[in-house]
Amino acid sequence: MVTGQNLSNPSAESRLIAFLRDAKPADRRVWLAGLSPEQRASVALVVERIAADPWSQYREDPIGFVERGLCESLWSKQRDILLSVRDNKRTAVPACHAPGKSHLAARIVAWWTMTNPIGTSQVVTTATTFRQVRNILWAHIRTLHAKHNLDGNCLTTEWKRNNSVCAFGFAPAQYNEAALQGIHAPNLLIVVDEAGGISDAIGTAIEALMTGEHTRLLLLGNPPTDTNRSWFERCCNSPLYNTIRISAYDTP
Repeated sequence: MVTGQNLSNPSAESRLIAFLRDAKPADRRVWLAGLSPEQRASVALVVERIAADPWSQYREDPIGFVERGLCESLWSKQRDILLSVRDNKRTAVPACHAPGKSHLAARIVAWWTMTNPIGTSQVVTTATTFRQVRNILWAHIRTLHAKHNLDGNCLTTEWKRNNSVCAFGFAPAQYNEAALQGIHAPNLLIVVDEAGGISDAIGTAIEALMTGEHTRLLLLGNPPTDTNRSWFERCCNSPLYNTIRISAYDTP
């Protein structure tokens, strides 16, 4: 059972939210009776925030965002990827063809966008070509946004909330490192789809964005068979990355 203490800690707050949601009313009453006035005030602030912004309860619970918030199912590797993005600064997913990488990436973009406060959050997605950005990942994002009537306006490769751009997709020229300069936010998520085709120059520029404390980088792709030691391959083998490999034999 949670204690009501240290609610500024994200994992403690996540446990509190799960307890308040799942506990029997009698157990909640007993638990609340044992809290100090200061602890009750902290709990009340969390409850008031969730009442005003229900999606914020999933800020530290991406699996709950998908399974309870969106009422969708996940399989084991998808859960692993969601938890890795939450817990690790860098995640690489070298995978077989068609295991649902872009489908899941759209849910990760939505989780980040909907659970972080407006004005503090930014998602940047990229791929080798703009056609891939527009027709693969952002096709999934647009469909997800419409299906679940998520907040804001979702355009071709841009998602706005309260007239603030909280997520966008683009494909810089493969040697134009300057195209990624100036991207920053307290809560920054970078998603690289079709990462096997990303050049060293763009890869270096992406790494330069990873200085923030709450910054996450997710790489998804099929490792190229005709390029030795590509940027994506090196990332997959780097100790800086939590690498989750998906073979054809892993998929449901």
